[in-house]
Amino acid sequence: MKALVFRHNLAREAVSAIGGRVDRHAFISRFAPVRLEEVDELALPAQDWIRVETTFSGLCGSDVKQILLNGSRDNPLTALVSFPHVLGHEVVGRRVDTGQRVVLNPWLSCTPRGIAPPCEACRAGRYPWCRNFRSGDLPVSIHIGNCAAAAGAHAERFGAHVSQLFGIPDGVSDEAAVLADPVSVSLRSILLAPPVVGQAVLVYGSGTLAFAVIVISGVEPPKRFEWTPLYFKELRVIGSNGFGVEEVGGVAKHAMEHYFDFVSDGLDLTPVITHRFPLERWDQAVLALKDSRRTGAVKVLLEPAR
Repeated sequence: MKALVFRHNLAREAVSAIGGRVDRHAFISRFAPVRLEEVDELALPAQDWIRVETTFSGLCGSDVKQILLNGSRDNPLTALVSFPHVLGHEVVGRRVDTGQRVVLNPWLSCTPRGIAPPCEACRAGRYPWCRNFRSGDLPVSIHIGNCAAAAGAHAERFGAHVSQLFGIPDGVSDEAAVLADPVSVSLRSILLAPPVVGQAVLVYGSGTLAFAVIVISGVEPPKRFEWTPLYFKELRVIGSNGFGVEEVGGVAKHAMEHYFDFVSDGLDLTPVITHRFPLERWDQAVLALKDSRRTGAVKVLLEPAR
């Protein structure tokens, strides 16, 4: 099958990093550590894993940062990885066994790793805080898309533990469903510091996460953007955080399930999907996001050929 593979190679990474200072195409050239390859499907790690056929996948900021070699040792997305791996974790697909449409909760926490009983964080539904990203049946990695034994979703097919797959309600389109992951990230950020009625909220950024924060927090977006002086006696800064089981309106369930409720209630964030590319044109998709000021790219999708 075709898959977007990142292979750790110091020589290729050096060529891309140095060349990229002169020409952005160095990051996607044939000398770069990432390329579209014809690969054999990995064996499923355990019997309770399922194969999923990719409908389309979303390019996450973490995917693009890795391709652009923008990482650091203190970032778990850079430090807790295993190579080579197939990129991609924002995805809509169909289970091969049942044909059911699903989205992916990508965290490779205790249950997907075959660890029982689960750690304290996983018992609480805080999967990004799992204590066992270096243990169990899988190599070092925090989620599908940076694990050598669990291929990511920028491919024709991928595998996932059955607990990681959430069925998509009939009334939710594939385009809306593919936003379940980024909106869940934004929901977690909002719940850490819920907006107070009558007080100002500063949303920094203009990507998918920022737009999701604006919409699901109920903040009225401005009719036009302009420079306005802002003065704060106190400013609490909340970044983008990983998601798990969240409590909304007194109901505790996975963030993706809350998102589907929002969609059923009329939430529509699909206008943030600005570009779609065939998987074979992944390089042009990456450049569209890198040059977003010029291209207007916000959420970019990759679609395998059928």
